[in-house]
Amino acid sequence: MSRKLGSAQQAYEMAAKEAVLCGEKFFNYQKEQADNWRSTGYVIMCQKYPVCCYESEVAMKWICPKCGREFSRQDQSHYCGKKPQSIDEYIAAQDEAVQPRLMEVRSILKSALPEAQERISWSMPTYWKGQNLIHFAASKKHVGIYPGGEATTVFAEELEGFDVSKGTIRLPYDKELPSELLVKIARWCLAEYGR
Repeated sequence: MSRKLGSAQQAYEMAAKEAVLCGEKFFNYQKEQADNWRSTGYVIMCQKYPVCCYESEVAMKWICPKCGREFSRQDQSHYCGKKPQSIDEYIAAQDEAVQPRLMEVRSILKSALPEAQERISWSMPTYWKGQNLIHFAASKKHVGIYPGGEATTVFAEELEGFDVSKGTIRLPYDKELPSELLVKIARWCLAEYGR
Protein backbone atom coordinates (compact mmCIF):
# COMPACT_ATOMS: atom_id res chain seq x y z
CA MET A 1 0.00 0.00 0.00
CA SER A 2 1.36 3.47 -0.75
CA ARG A 3 0.28 7.01 -0.05
CA LYS A 4 1.17 9.91 -2.29
CA LEU A 5 2.62 12.92 -0.49
CA GLY A 6 3.10 16.33 -1.98
CA SER A 7 6.12 17.33 0.10
CA ALA A 8 8.42 16.36 2.92
CA GLN A 9 6.42 18.63 5.23
CA GLN A 10 3.29 16.57 4.57
CA ALA A 11 5.30 13.42 5.36
CA TYR A 12 6.40 14.92 8.69
CA GLU A 13 2.87 16.00 9.53
CA MET A 14 1.45 12.58 8.69
CA ALA A 15 4.17 10.85 10.71
CA ALA A 16 3.51 13.14 13.69
CA LYS A 17 -0.24 12.52 13.54
CA GLU A 18 -0.03 8.74 13.18
CA ALA A 19 3.33 8.05 14.84
CA VAL A 20 3.52 4.91 16.92
CA LEU A 21 6.32 2.36 17.27
CA CYS A 22 8.88 2.74 14.45
CA GLY A 23 7.14 5.70 12.80
CA GLU A 24 8.09 7.81 15.81
CA LYS A 25 11.77 7.11 15.15
CA PHE A 26 11.38 8.16 11.50
CA PHE A 27 9.63 11.38 12.42
CA ASN A 28 12.28 12.42 14.93
CA TYR A 29 15.16 11.67 12.54
CA GLN A 30 13.62 13.30 9.49
CA LYS A 31 12.52 16.37 11.44
CA GLU A 32 16.20 17.06 12.18
CA GLN A 33 16.96 16.83 8.46
CA ALA A 34 14.04 19.02 7.36
CA ASP A 35 16.17 21.93 6.16
CA ASN A 36 18.30 19.87 3.80
CA TRP A 37 15.96 17.11 2.61
CA ARG A 38 12.96 17.02 0.30
CA SER A 39 10.58 14.13 -0.38
CA THR A 40 10.26 12.87 -3.94
CA GLY A 41 6.59 12.05 -3.41
CA TYR A 42 5.84 8.56 -2.08
CA VAL A 43 5.80 6.88 1.30
CA ILE A 44 5.53 3.09 1.14
CA MET A 45 3.70 1.59 4.09
CA CYS A 46 4.90 -1.75 5.46
CA GLN A 47 2.59 -4.66 6.29
CA LYS A 48 3.71 -5.05 9.93
CA TYR A 49 2.95 -1.47 10.98
CA PRO A 50 0.80 -0.08 8.16
CA VAL A 51 0.06 3.17 9.96
CA CYS A 52 3.51 4.15 11.16
CA CYS A 53 6.43 2.60 9.30
CA TYR A 54 7.88 5.54 7.39
CA GLU A 55 11.51 4.86 8.27
CA SER A 56 13.85 4.29 5.28
CA GLU A 57 10.92 3.93 2.91
CA VAL A 58 10.69 7.61 1.97
CA ALA A 59 12.57 8.63 -1.16
CA MET A 60 14.28 11.85 -0.15
CA LYS A 61 16.56 14.33 -1.92
CA TRP A 62 19.43 16.11 -0.15
CA ILE A 63 19.58 19.84 -0.87
CA CYS A 64 22.98 21.52 -0.75
CA PRO A 65 22.71 24.39 1.74
CA LYS A 66 25.19 26.50 -0.28
CA CYS A 67 23.82 26.28 -3.82
CA GLY A 68 20.33 24.76 -3.42
CA ARG A 69 20.92 21.87 -5.88
CA GLU A 70 19.23 18.51 -5.13
CA PHE A 71 21.03 15.15 -4.89
CA SER A 72 20.02 11.62 -3.93
CA ARG A 73 23.09 11.19 -1.66
CA GLN A 74 23.79 13.32 1.41
CA ASP A 75 26.87 15.56 1.07
CA GLN A 76 27.19 14.70 -2.63
CA SER A 77 30.44 16.09 -4.00
CA HIS A 78 29.69 18.74 -6.63
CA TYR A 79 30.77 22.11 -7.94
CA CYS A 80 29.06 24.65 -5.73
CA GLY A 81 28.76 28.33 -6.38
CA LYS A 82 29.24 30.43 -9.49
CA LYS A 83 30.06 28.27 -12.47
CA PRO A 84 33.45 28.99 -14.03
CA GLN A 85 33.39 30.88 -17.32
CA SER A 86 36.77 29.64 -18.55
CA ILE A 87 39.21 26.80 -18.03
CA ASP A 88 41.54 29.22 -16.23
CA GLU A 89 38.75 30.02 -13.73
CA TYR A 90 37.96 26.31 -13.33
CA ILE A 91 41.57 25.40 -12.51
CA ALA A 92 41.98 28.41 -10.18
CA ALA A 93 38.91 27.28 -8.21
CA GLN A 94 40.43 23.85 -7.47
CA ASP A 95 42.73 22.90 -4.59
CA GLU A 96 46.24 24.24 -5.04
CA ALA A 97 47.65 20.73 -4.78
CA VAL A 98 45.82 19.52 -7.92
CA GLN A 99 46.18 22.65 -10.06
CA PRO A 100 49.54 21.59 -11.59
CA ARG A 101 48.05 18.24 -12.66
CA LEU A 102 45.04 19.96 -14.22
CA MET A 103 47.34 22.36 -16.11
CA GLU A 104 49.34 19.36 -17.33
CA VAL A 105 46.18 17.64 -18.63
CA ARG A 106 45.10 20.89 -20.26
CA SER A 107 48.48 21.28 -21.96
CA ILE A 108 48.36 17.71 -23.33
CA LEU A 109 44.83 18.10 -24.69
CA LYS A 110 45.50 21.57 -26.09
CA SER A 111 48.56 20.33 -28.01
CA ALA A 112 46.61 17.31 -29.31
CA LEU A 113 43.62 19.44 -30.37
CA PRO A 114 45.00 22.81 -31.57
CA GLU A 115 41.97 23.44 -33.79
CA ALA A 116 39.45 22.81 -30.99
CA GLN A 117 37.99 25.59 -28.83
CA GLU A 118 38.41 25.52 -25.07
CA ARG A 119 35.18 26.09 -23.18
CA ILE A 120 33.24 25.04 -20.12
CA SER A 121 30.47 22.50 -20.69
CA TRP A 122 28.68 20.51 -17.98
CA SER A 123 30.77 22.65 -15.56
CA MET A 124 33.94 20.94 -16.84
CA PRO A 125 36.84 22.04 -19.04
CA THR A 126 35.92 20.92 -22.55
CA TYR A 127 37.46 20.82 -26.00
CA TRP A 128 34.89 21.58 -28.69
CA LYS A 129 34.79 21.51 -32.47
CA GLY A 130 31.21 21.53 -33.69
CA GLN A 131 30.33 19.55 -30.58
CA ASN A 132 31.98 18.45 -27.35
CA LEU A 133 35.04 16.28 -28.07
CA ILE A 134 36.51 15.53 -24.64
CA HIS A 135 36.18 16.85 -21.07
CA PHE A 136 38.34 16.68 -17.97
CA ALA A 137 37.58 17.45 -14.34
CA ALA A 138 39.13 17.38 -10.88
CA SER A 139 37.94 14.88 -8.28
CA LYS A 140 39.19 14.18 -4.78
CA LYS A 141 41.67 11.46 -5.73
CA HIS A 142 41.94 11.67 -9.50
CA VAL A 143 41.53 13.66 -12.69
CA GLY A 144 38.59 12.40 -14.69
CA ILE A 145 38.91 12.29 -18.47
CA TYR A 146 35.59 12.01 -20.32
CA PRO A 147 36.04 11.05 -24.00
CA GLY A 148 32.72 9.22 -24.33
CA GLY A 149 31.74 5.55 -24.11
CA GLU A 150 32.90 4.61 -27.58
CA ALA A 151 36.43 5.89 -26.93
CA THR A 152 36.88 3.80 -23.79
CA THR A 153 35.77 0.75 -25.78
CA VAL A 154 38.11 1.47 -28.71
CA PHE A 155 41.08 2.02 -26.37
CA ALA A 156 40.14 -0.75 -23.88
CA GLU A 157 43.41 -2.69 -24.32
CA GLU A 158 45.60 0.37 -23.90
CA LEU A 159 43.55 1.47 -20.87
CA GLU A 160 44.06 -1.85 -19.09
CA GLY A 161 45.38 -1.16 -15.61
CA PHE A 162 43.55 2.17 -15.37
CA ASP A 163 40.28 2.78 -13.53
CA VAL A 164 37.86 2.97 -16.46
CA SER A 165 34.09 2.83 -16.80
CA LYS A 166 31.99 3.59 -19.85
CA GLY A 167 33.04 7.04 -21.01
CA THR A 168 35.28 7.76 -18.00
CA ILE A 169 39.00 7.39 -17.35
CA ARG A 170 40.21 8.10 -13.80
CA LEU A 171 43.86 9.09 -13.50
CA PRO A 172 45.12 9.21 -9.88
CA TYR A 173 47.02 12.33 -8.86
CA ASP A 174 49.91 10.26 -7.51
CA LYS A 175 50.57 8.35 -10.78
CA GLU A 176 52.30 9.60 -13.92
CA LEU A 177 49.99 10.81 -16.68
CA PRO A 178 49.86 8.60 -19.78
CA SER A 179 50.53 11.59 -22.06
CA GLU A 180 50.89 9.68 -25.33
CA LEU A 181 47.69 7.73 -24.71
CA LEU A 182 45.78 10.93 -23.87
CA VAL A 183 46.98 12.47 -27.15
CA LYS A 184 45.83 9.38 -29.10
CA ILE A 185 42.41 9.42 -27.40
CA ALA A 186 41.98 13.17 -27.95
CA ARG A 187 42.88 12.90 -31.66
CA TRP A 188 40.54 9.93 -32.03
CA CYS A 189 37.74 12.05 -30.47
CA LEU A 190 38.49 14.83 -32.97
CA ALA A 191 38.34 12.41 -35.90
CA GLU A 192 35.12 10.80 -34.65
CA TYR A 193 33.17 13.75 -33.25
CA GLY A 194 34.73 16.89 -34.74
CA ARG A 195 32.82 18.82 -37.40
